[in-house]
Amino acid sequence: MARMPKMARLAARRGLAIAAVVAVPLALAPAASAYDNHHWNSPDVRMGYYTQWSVYGAQFYVDNVVQSGAASHLNQIDYAFINVAPNTSKPGNPIECGSIDPWADYQMPFGGASGRPSVDGSADDWSGLQGNFKQLRELKAKFPNIKVVASLGGFTLSDWFSDAALTPASRQHLVQSCIDMLINGNIPGSGLPDGAAAGIFDGIDIDWEYPGAPGNHAVNSAGNPTFRAQDTQNFTALLQEFRTQLDTLSHKQHSEHYLLTAALSASPAKIALLQPKKISKLLDQVGIMGYDFHGPWEATGPTDFQSNLFDSPNSPQPANNQFSVDKAVDAFLAAGADRHKITIGVPFYGHGWTGVPDGGTHGLYQPATGPAAPFPGDPAAVPGTESWKDISALGYKPYRDPITGGYWVYDAASQTMWVADDPVQIAQKMQYVVKRDLGGAFYWSLDNDDTAATLGAAVDLGLGNH
Repeated sequence: MARMPKMARLAARRGLAIAAVVAVPLALAPAASAYDNHHWNSPDVRMGYYTQWSVYGAQFYVDNVVQSGAASHLNQIDYAFINVAPNTSKPGNPIECGSIDPWADYQMPFGGASGRPSVDGSADDWSGLQGNFKQLRELKAKFPNIKVVASLGGFTLSDWFSDAALTPASRQHLVQSCIDMLINGNIPGSGLPDGAAAGIFDGIDIDWEYPGAPGNHAVNSAGNPTFRAQDTQNFTALLQEFRTQLDTLSHKQHSEHYLLTAALSASPAKIALLQPKKISKLLDQVGIMGYDFHGPWEATGPTDFQSNLFDSPNSPQPANNQFSVDKAVDAFLAAGADRHKITIGVPFYGHGWTGVPDGGTHGLYQPATGPAAPFPGDPAAVPGTESWKDISALGYKPYRDPITGGYWVYDAASQTMWVADDPVQIAQKMQYVVKRDLGGAFYWSLDNDDTAATLGAAVDLGLGNH
């Protein structure tokens, strides 16, 4: 059977994605931030985060990525998270990569009597490498197009990055330990033979939240600051050390290029603490975390979108608390980042409030009495944050803002409002990625999608599904 040329196929598929949103009058190119006049490229990155802890309360396993169909919409999975912390078993307590949960990472058995499904159907025998690491290896065997990247840190494990990046020696040691564990496969303290986890990870993602700015804590357990003014230069130097050691190993092994990526804030103030032009030369992907702009930490409101594509003149937020994906992309580009490496992050979860009056806006931009209550039966739920699969099943009336692209649902009886990304909003964001000639998209996280991988499919389709 004759096949259409690649560009014709992509145009046809993009047409399907565009058709999905034509009923929504969203101005994708507002005058304040018009699209760049670049050719349409075919964005490559379709990455989903797989969370280490999803094997517990959510009981979402690597095999679920296969069974839901999500794997067919991905070409990269980032495994979250690997710890960066002092190794107290060594003299001087050097800061190294390590497992924060050995049971989930490489000890938990799958298949057979375990009751946990394995990707290849086989049963682990309590010897050798097991856990999520082995399941990711099996996933790669079944889907060889998928790269697996180990993500370091995250919001709760970033306390030691500033210390680790402080000197050339500390940077060199951290990077060497991460590569030895994650690329060479030598898991420290595991009792496994050298190289037991080799061939699983195709690169390393740096999720330092945040260079030069406070994150989860102001000081770490040693009493040292978790952020310093020199983090701006030290973050670049740390990435340079990763790039140098990864490339050296690749050349030595005559192997494929190892990926180096970073998850970065969408806040213009935090972007200003980076060196985007320099770091984008070192990174394969410049990931913009396009979510958590607003949420239940603003307990009494005003309610607002957590992942809007564009700004709105109707927002009641002060200027320093207004964020958007478009504003973040513009900030990175203005600072010299390579547009083809920029990927935008999409949330597969939402935030909610209760005690929200209609206010003539169906709850949008209104005061609240507090975060929405956790959903019954969800052991991992926290007030005001829930997965897309649960929010979409509520049956609340949906609404959409034609200015920002924001989507929300509101229940007048309970005065409860949730903001989230639905498939239409995601399709609009993917149009934006294509039109601005960016590198692709990623999402947090795979376990928050529904059982049909609806949101993952929307990302894939919107980017051209090539």
